[in-house]
Amino acid sequence: DGQQDMRSNFYGIYIQDDWRIRPNFTINAGIRYEFARSPVEIRNRSLFFSTELQRVVLAGQGVRPDIVDPDFNNWAPRFGFNWNPGFLKNFVVRGGAGIFYATDNFNEEQFKVNGPPFFQAQTLQGDARTPNLFMRDMLPSFAASPAISPFTFDRLNRTPYVSQWSFGLQKSIGNDWVVEAEYAGSTGSKLPQRRNLNAGRVDPLGSPIATRIPFPAFGPGMLITYNGGWS
Repeated sequence: DGQQDMRSNFYGIYIQDDWRIRPNFTINAGIRYEFARSPVEIRNRSLFFSTELQRVVLAGQGVRPDIVDPDFNNWAPRFGFNWNPGFLKNFVVRGGAGIFYATDNFNEEQFKVNGPPFFQAQTLQGDARTPNLFMRDMLPSFAASPAISPFTFDRLNRTPYVSQWSFGLQKSIGNDWVVEAEYAGSTGSKLPQRRNLNAGRVDPLGSPIATRIPFPAFGPGMLITYNGGWS
């Protein structure tokens, strides 16, 4: 049964204001703070693979109910300016920058339940030439299943964020025309990625995969989601 009932709390506060330093120069500045707890399954139907214990740990039984440790460092400053140079008629220079945080990626959160005792998948392969699977074989016991590959989270995941900035020039010509040039840039940090936690080492001789993976009691396709990406 892979059903989930997830709960999360989100808090955000900000302060922002405009300052007219001179008649032709205005600054806009502020700061925002956000905190969002990693979603919790209200019945603790979540799991985590501990590399230290080399086993699956259930939420609330050796690991936090929300699995991922909270990230309290989500400060997001914002800044902008607007300048009308006195020596250039009908000309404006403007720019700004800011940091913007993401919220939880629920495409990943759904996999917190992906593993025994809550959920497990099994593939049955028959003979394409001679049918050898019958209805009585469609729901076999998982006790004899091959090694499982639980999906897990890095407990030290941090909140992803985007840094954005822009700079622009604008000139009005006559009563009907405006010429404008704008530059905008952004970069993403701590973006979610996946990697195989149980990848086998390369062996040119082709030894069995079970002898080349870090956790041989588990399958070779054990994914972990972590915030190591950037753009």
